[in-house]
Amino acid sequence: MQTDLCLRLFILKLFKQSLVLHNNLFYVVQRNEYFLKVISNLFDIFYLSMAFGERMNADKEDGDQSLSDLEEDESIVEQLRVAVANLLKKCSPFRVGDQHLLAGDLKMLLVKASVQLLDLLNEAVTYISETFPKIPNGAHHTMMMNEIAKINDILDERITSSFDEVRGTSGEYLQDLRIERNAVEVATASWNCISVPSKEAVETERAVENFSEEMHFNNKRRFIPKPQLNFRDQIDNTLNPFKTKLRIKHHEISPEKLSNVKLSIQREQQLADNAEMEYFSEPAHPYYYEIITCEPNSLMLSIKEPQYPIMPLNACKLVFVRSKKFLQSLVNDLNSQQAFAVDLEHNSYRSYYGLTCLLQISTRDTDYIVDPFPIWHEMYILNEPFVDPNIVKVMHGSSQDIQWLQRDFGIYVVNLFDTYHAMEVLEMPQRSLKFLVKELVGVKLDKSYQTADWRIRPLGSKMLAYARSDSHYLLYCWDVLRNQLLDRGNEYNDLMMIVLKRSNDTCLQVYKKKFPNEFELKKLESKFPFNLDNRQKYALRMLYYWRDGVARITDESVYYIMRNDTLRNLAAKLPRDMQLLENACKPITGALMPHLHEIQKIICDAWCLDLFTMVIFILRTFHCW
Repeated sequence: MQTDLCLRLFILKLFKQSLVLHNNLFYVVQRNEYFLKVISNLFDIFYLSMAFGERMNADKEDGDQSLSDLEEDESIVEQLRVAVANLLKKCSPFRVGDQHLLAGDLKMLLVKASVQLLDLLNEAVTYISETFPKIPNGAHHTMMMNEIAKINDILDERITSSFDEVRGTSGEYLQDLRIERNAVEVATASWNCISVPSKEAVETERAVENFSEEMHFNNKRRFIPKPQLNFRDQIDNTLNPFKTKLRIKHHEISPEKLSNVKLSIQREQQLADNAEMEYFSEPAHPYYYEIITCEPNSLMLSIKEPQYPIMPLNACKLVFVRSKKFLQSLVNDLNSQQAFAVDLEHNSYRSYYGLTCLLQISTRDTDYIVDPFPIWHEMYILNEPFVDPNIVKVMHGSSQDIQWLQRDFGIYVVNLFDTYHAMEVLEMPQRSLKFLVKELVGVKLDKSYQTADWRIRPLGSKMLAYARSDSHYLLYCWDVLRNQLLDRGNEYNDLMMIVLKRSNDTCLQVYKKKFPNEFELKKLESKFPFNLDNRQKYALRMLYYWRDGVARITDESVYYIMRNDTLRNLAAKLPRDMQLLENACKPITGALMPHLHEIQKIICDAWCLDLFTMVIFILRTFHCW
């Protein structure tokens, strides 16, 4: 009797749910043959439900059920199960777009109906065999295999790490080397004195160098703690506009000269068009007036015999700067120079906005390697020589370097000579620094470390040689290029003035944060070899902005979180199953693994889009909302 009552409740629930789903689908779905099949499945369910109801009434009148009647009831329930399963299969591939546009909140309808129908199927199976348990969520064999695969990946990573330790590349070994290296550095009596290390120290130094270079060439073994975690200044990855980090404005223009410059600009505005008026109206650069009023000195406009660089490279004095004391000594030395060369090494892969990892400065007789990590908060004091209008700063292709110095340290540049612009004006066949040094000095630069991870500490000898060579030859190249510009120019030194004007324009660049934008999203969409439907566009958009948010929070680049090809692959395939999703994301990085369920939710949301959400999405896409 209790079984009959459960069966009656099951029939009533099934009939009610089928009727609700039937009415809603009739309301939201346009007429076409595909949805007629869905309605046909619904009527099958109605028929079987009514037949089952009649059987129950007959059984109630006849009394107890026979074994054959029970088997017939079970057969009807099985047919009901098949009919409901077919209905769900027909409903699952609903498309939003083309000629299958839906009207109404079909997303909530389908989710609710699927949950209720799953419960009904559980009840039906329980009725057939009361000992058969309900289908538990998450116990599917494919989901279990996913967990087993993840455990295997973790075990494989640990085994690989253990083998690395056996080979002698463990973190403990690295720590010992760092301790020995620090001991050698402490023995140095003064920042500019050269001490002779012991034989043991030399051997340790070579081991450190070999280890650093091995870390560079073997990405699998490389794990580098984030240096920005130790900075006093918190990294700002918010959506707020960038604020200058300038603390002290050195070499500020005099008030009298500033008023004359502003008056001259106002006169130019009266003759300028609207675009130029906007350019002159609100200078965002704190050294705008100092840069535009900087006049070339006699050194820049005179032909002199080039001073050949110290050769070989290791014959030149090399000074490491890792403390505030050494940094102040460097500032004092630069303030006494007529010119110095600058270059820097940058890492944009393991930080959202990027990170300056090394600053190389060369004078005529000394190369400086500045490690900014331990003195990040004090690096701003270098602004004094960098903005001195009487000192020439020589750089090559400095557009990015200028902005990185502003972003990280609040350092600006006044009186710049960019050798790239000089090569351009002189119409040299190539514009690279490698070509320039080879052409003028006869030295072939090794560029194998151009894309190295410069966060590595300590630096090996080859990495140090690469870093210092980028600035070591620049002053001599400046001498040669200056003479050529003055020699080929007219009486007004027109070629030199063009180079200086372009260099000043480079200095006038103001660092601005880059935000996710629709233009970049359109570029990603244009990479597909086919037109995306609305679901795929929605997934691409949501994944694009999701990736940006995760990168900001974790202070990683968006490409470290998820590569563009992975993003496009997910948007194209829309894999709802976790196994298919993992296949689409291969190789799965450590940054992506914790967020697979978030990605799966975005893709499922794309599959369940209703008409209202789709209309809003389309309006936003075409900037109508």
